Amino acid sequence: FPDLMYSDNLKNKNSSSGLLHMEFRHTMAKLNIEVLKQDEGEDQDKKLENAVLKKIVLNGTGVSGTFNIESGQWESVLQSADGVTVFDGSSDITTAAETVVSDLLVIPVADGNITLDIYLSGIDGAMPNPITYTLTIGKDAEDNDLYLNLEQNHAYTLSIVVLKNDERVVTVTPKTYEWI
Repeated sequence: FPDLMYSDNLKNKNSSSGLLHMEFRHTMAKLNIEVLKQDEGEDQDKKLENAVLKKIVLNGTGVSGTFNIESGQWESVLQSADGVTVFDGSSDITTAAETVVSDLLVIPVADGNITLDIYLSGIDGAMPNPITYTLTIGKDAEDNDLYLNLEQNHAYTLSIVVLKNDERVVTVTPKTYEWI
C-alpha cells in the first residue's frame, strides 16, 4: 500500500495571523515483526538450534477499502479469506531479535480478531505446520478476550519468541507507539 496522510484540523478554523497549522496523520498502521528464540544455554534436553521461520500469515486486517477524508475513517473494508502473507522464505532463528517484516502498512480494522499463522520447521525434525495466535490485550470484566485493534497513525512491533517447552509456544508481544 502507498502511504497516505491527511489533515482534518482545518474545519471551522480561522486565524488572526493568517497562518493555519495543519496536523497530518497517517491513514494506515505500520507493522514490524521480529523473531528470536529462547537461549538454550547448557540445556542438552531440548534444542532449538535448527529452528527456522518459514512463513507468517496475517489474518483479520483489511486488504482494501475506502478512506473517507471527511470523517478520517476507513469504510467498506474488505478482508482476504486466506489472510495476507507477510513473510515467505527461510530465516534461521537466533537468540538475538531479528526483524523479518519491516514497515508493512496495513489498513486498521476496529474490533477485529487479528491472528498470526506462524510456520516453523527444524525443531526436533518438525515440518512447518501453522501455529495460530490470536492477538489479545487481556480480558474484560466478564472474562472475555479483548482483541488488539490496529489503529491509524500507530506503529506496532510484534515480537515472536520461540520457547523450549514441549508445546513450542510462540508468544507475541505487541509494542505500540504514536507513529507521528
